[in-house]
Amino acid sequence: MNTPNEKINVGCGSSPSKGWLNLDNSPSITIANSPLLFFILKKFHILSKKHITYINWLKSNSIVFADATKRIPARDSSASVVYSSHMIEHLSQRGLAKFLAEAKRVLAPKGVLRISVPDLDFHIKKYGIDGNANAFMKSVTETVPKVDTLKERIIFLIAGYRNHQWMYNSASLKSILLKAGFKDVEQVNPGTTKIQDYAGLNLYEREENSLILEGIKP
Repeated sequence: MNTPNEKINVGCGSSPSKGWLNLDNSPSITIANSPLLFFILKKFHILSKKHITYINWLKSNSIVFADATKRIPARDSSASVVYSSHMIEHLSQRGLAKFLAEAKRVLAPKGVLRISVPDLDFHIKKYGIDGNANAFMKSVTETVPKVDTLKERIIFLIAGYRNHQWMYNSASLKSILLKAGFKDVEQVNPGTTKIQDYAGLNLYEREENSLILEGIKP
């Protein structure tokens, strides 16, 4: 029997893990792989300088396009780790259930799922201290982006809905992971992990306001 050795970072954005399978569903990956589309979008000033910089960066980094709510491109029980940072809050509850089912499928028995999300309790406590309603709403916003102009409509058609769709605290996320079939689900501190071989993984990624939970596939 082959030892599971795949380590997968789902929704890596601009922070891929060296030596891992890095996945993201950003339309920028598709644009980076299509010189003609990239040229057209630049010519008509649809892309911002930030988008152009990111797309050029993608060209020199091995990030695979994947919609993890449909399929993670890995064999059953082939992975020792599935990691996702600040991604699942962008999923609907149905999308999250599908992603967790996929993560469980590709993980080998005793494989580790590590999930990092914005910590709802952190933002609530911060608001209770500083009373900054604008900052609080920005941190937990679920509003649909405006699409008033033609440019905004084109960007929305290409990128889709990218804002937060849900927020979690430790208890709610733990309940979801247990319901999805993971065991020994625990909140862990930044810098700590149950993962035996975490080479390439930043255990402190976005540590200031993140909630991190790990669970094991039975």
